[in-house]
Amino acid sequence: MIKTAEKQYIFSNLPFFSWISAFIRSKWFVFCLAVFCAVSNVLGYDYYFYMAVAGIAIYISVFGKDYLPYIPLMIFSYIAPSIKNNPSKSENSIFLLDNGGKTLIIMGCAVAVFLLIRLIFDREIGFSNAVKTKYKLLGGMVFLGISYLISGLGSAMLEGFETKNLIFAGIQFLAMVIPYLVISFGVKWNKVVKDYLAFTVICFSLVVSVQIIFAYLTNGVIVDGKPENAFIISGWGVNTNMGAMVTLAIPFAFYYLAKDKNVFLSNIIILLLFFANVLSLSRNSILVGGLLYVICQIVVFSKSKKISTKIITALFIILLLTGVYLFNHYVFNMFGFSFANGLNSNGRDEIYKHAVETFYSYPLLGGGFYGINSTLHPSEVGWNAFFPRMWHNNILQVLATGGLVCFIAYLVHRIQTIKLCKKKPTIENVFIALSLLALLIMSLLDCYFFQLGPMLFYSSALAFIEHRKPHVKEEPFERFIFKRRREKLKIKNNKD
Repeated sequence: MIKTAEKQYIFSNLPFFSWISAFIRSKWFVFCLAVFCAVSNVLGYDYYFYMAVAGIAIYISVFGKDYLPYIPLMIFSYIAPSIKNNPSKSENSIFLLDNGGKTLIIMGCAVAVFLLIRLIFDREIGFSNAVKTKYKLLGGMVFLGISYLISGLGSAMLEGFETKNLIFAGIQFLAMVIPYLVISFGVKWNKVVKDYLAFTVICFSLVVSVQIIFAYLTNGVIVDGKPENAFIISGWGVNTNMGAMVTLAIPFAFYYLAKDKNVFLSNIIILLLFFANVLSLSRNSILVGGLLYVICQIVVFSKSKKISTKIITALFIILLLTGVYLFNHYVFNMFGFSFANGLNSNGRDEIYKHAVETFYSYPLLGGGFYGINSTLHPSEVGWNAFFPRMWHNNILQVLATGGLVCFIAYLVHRIQTIKLCKKKPTIENVFIALSLLALLIMSLLDCYFFQLGPMLFYSSALAFIEHRKPHVKEEPFERFIFKRRREKLKIKNNKD
């Protein structure tokens, strides 16, 4: 392996590698990855998607200009599993060890090895730069991660789950810290376009929207003229998970309106996300998404500098309200039953009661991640046996899992994130913060903060808020290609 940053780029500066690296860093790559993810999910070609992702990740580790493309690779990999490969429902799932799981693990290890070698030897975006980079959130994250690792110590509820608890706590720790660290020191922030994260998350949510619609078309969601949320499922999550992922993207679509960019298209995307949210039948996501819609509209009308943006956006608001009014009978006949019983807890009262009892029994270190399994789900088997059930409320989850130590660590981390957002209130960061706020609000009814995909997005988004340069913009991929052509012509003319 080449030992210096300068030599490392001997290969990546060659025309072919420069073209590939520029493409992988571009929004065109994100779009292509989104299309590939959607198609592979619908057709059940998850295996080929993950093989391609592993190959691209290895290329980035060896030849990439930086680690920015890891963000779309991570979050799209989370939503790639198809219904036919859902490991909890199919004996032929590629994620089971005998059906392809071993190959996926080997490829994942290969990516990790190549990345580790790059981190060791590359002085520009490796460990050498990691020790020079400042991390405002690292202390709180490490404190919180350690509280996960020691959760449940001495708890009788954790008996028989000790090893699982340590492994799962370690996964939570790594999912929070590793993306934050690698993205923080391994991205050339002076060459990141302002809307990269916004574009990525919008593409991500549109893929989830496709999955929701596909479930309606193939899963028999409509029963006796009404949709059943039990059939809105993909290979990676149920209707509540899918609705939450759509909700996270709503602020990013409004970001383009606030910047007076792609106004017409952005409004169409907002409408698509709105309807996808409704189709998910997730009350949590629908309510938070509706709140976000109002807040983001207020921000847009206060920040937008063009009257045309406000007029077009107002027309789309009128269009939405008119559609709801004209088709209200049909809409409420199909979807109103989701709220027919009001905001009932759907069985959460009993779960919350047990969470409080667990905290009272073990106030210092809690009952561990698997305390709820021993209390409410003692006979969990198969694939689901590894993943602990959650307490369906982020605060109660922290208290019941790790006690006061974990709760204090969570408060420290939360205070640090609030301070960070207040210190860097750029328009980009405002909408990122709104997306993260939506994640935390939804986590009051479902523990998305402890799910792998949302956490990968969460930690990457925090790195963006902290490190992205506000006034520097990289050349778009198309301009890079034309620039390379002009340079070739110039060299040729000089030779002539």
